[in-house]
Amino acid sequence: MAQHNQPSKSALIHKKRKCDDSVPCREDDSWPRFIVIKGTEEKPISKISPFAIHKQIQNVAGTVKKVSKMKSGSLLVECSNKSLSTNLLTITTITNFPVSASPHNSLNSCKGIIRDRSQYLGDLTVEEIGEELSSQGVTDVVRFQIKKNGNIIKLNTYLLTFRTPTPPPSITLGCFGIRVDMLIPNPIRCFTCQKFGHGSKQCRGTQRCFKCSDEGHEGTNSYSESSKCVNCGESHFSSSRDCPVYLKEKNIIKIKTERNISYPEAKQIASVSNDLLVSNRPSYASKVVRSFSHENTQTRMTWPIDADNLQCCLLKQNLTIKY
Repeated sequence: MAQHNQPSKSALIHKKRKCDDSVPCREDDSWPRFIVIKGTEEKPISKISPFAIHKQIQNVAGTVKKVSKMKSGSLLVECSNKSLSTNLLTITTITNFPVSASPHNSLNSCKGIIRDRSQYLGDLTVEEIGEELSSQGVTDVVRFQIKKNGNIIKLNTYLLTFRTPTPPPSITLGCFGIRVDMLIPNPIRCFTCQKFGHGSKQCRGTQRCFKCSDEGHEGTNSYSESSKCVNCGESHFSSSRDCPVYLKEKNIIKIKTERNISYPEAKQIASVSNDLLVSNRPSYASKVVRSFSHENTQTRMTWPIDADNLQCCLLKQNLTIKY
């Protein structure tokens, strides 16, 4: 009896999708939306007239979406379409001063997570998955794994890197659509000074204990019975995820990732949102003001409670008060 060769999972993924028309094919629009324009050491971009910069960008590319100044002094230009981006990358001079344009290192890409609960990808390597998904803007694939009882267990969760600033809501695995969740990283905490926002290699601070916050030793050498956080000063480890500073940093990173903006912009938005939240909270004075119904107007009126008003209300209700 003749045996029929069964197609591999890789072939099924590569096969043209005909099974599920509800999930549209995603076109590859992986062009750099964020361009960095740099000057030279002799003539940095900050020394060039802003009017000359605006005119040169208009002549080379056209009207761009946004131009902002980076901390390094370079210009960050956001383009609204591919032709603007392509033209802007060709800029070499501004008023006869040499400049260079290149895609931003991180803003033009993003990371997303897929959970392969049906195990479509279980028998494939990450290289095979990346090759099959490259037409959907995927540049790198990482499979999560854990170590249990000395054994490495591969999970059905994958981290995908896309060539776009934001991940697509879904991708297709051959015939099947699968949801893509945005990856929101945790705040970076330095293991040297215990502060957030940088790692140990970039740290310029002094060694602090993550348990007691004292200087000069690590947490493994701490003999203090009490704990104190370096960041907020409360009685918990600096590594605690219940720390208010950690939660604040996590909210900033969430805003930064979801809106694809810089950290200072996300920090400002988070600060404004927190101020509005605090201002909308009812004050203590508003809580102690009681509300009563006037017998003539039948309108609910409010006034501060004093001894006479309180005694009058109690008499009407046949109640007494002891002083």
